[in-house]
Amino acid sequence: MKLIIFLAVWGFFSGCKILLTFFGKPNGLEAKYPLFFLTISLVALYVIPMIFLIRYLAKRFDISKKVVHLSWVLGITASYYFSGIGQTLLGAFWLLVVKPPQSFIDAWGAAVTAPIHEEVGKGLVVLLVLLLFKQLNLKNALVSGLIVGLSFQVVEDCVYTFQQIFTAKTDGFATLIERIVHAGGTHWTFSLVFAVGMVALISKNRGMTKTQGLFWLSMAVLAHFLLNTPFNAGLTSDTAEVTILMLCFNLCLALAAFKSVDRIENNIEKSA
Repeated sequence: MKLIIFLAVWGFFSGCKILLTFFGKPNGLEAKYPLFFLTISLVALYVIPMIFLIRYLAKRFDISKKVVHLSWVLGITASYYFSGIGQTLLGAFWLLVVKPPQSFIDAWGAAVTAPIHEEVGKGLVVLLVLLLFKQLNLKNALVSGLIVGLSFQVVEDCVYTFQQIFTAKTDGFATLIERIVHAGGTHWTFSLVFAVGMVALISKNRGMTKTQGLFWLSMAVLAHFLLNTPFNAGLTSDTAEVTILMLCFNLCLALAAFKSVDRIENNIEKSA
């Protein structure tokens, strides 16, 4: 338990350090901070509806407020830190061991690394939260995974917008709008599905086998991989239909995981 507390606290403060350091470097463009804050306020377009969804699920599954609150806190901070560690390790592996050509890195680098280091990083945060409160079960994994993924998504949207405004010297509006449109089928769906699969794999639970857990975990990584491939050129490209198909698939995957957990919980209640 002491190790779990240490990792959670370390991840929180390390994540805070990363975010404060990143957002504190305006490259001499301090006057653009009001534009940045005004632009990122648009994430409320998807965050507010998702908060209502989280409240509904927390009530439906009787999730502790402690789990909900800590998932938000560590999702915003520690998930980005743990993901960053994974990114460094995976990047070193590909560059120093595999040594692919630069053309492969440019086209497929994000696809072969991000689904692993980001999902594992977010999954570790979910695991820490559930272990801290001794709630290592499917329903808590589902809700915590959703929150951590959504938190990560918000931070990433802020990071991309910040880069556009303070580095690329644009208004960041177009980038953020496209990411908001993507929000219905990205990080929160991956993390929700990954968390359910992870808990099914590592814990004793009623209703979901280890094989099913491995299936859900693998599908989360696969869905993230597909979205990061060159086949997804964005909603403004000539292949926008492919992007729409991927987003719909991700959303359906999350809904299927929810239905599976909901059915298991209903069966547990009936047999109690």
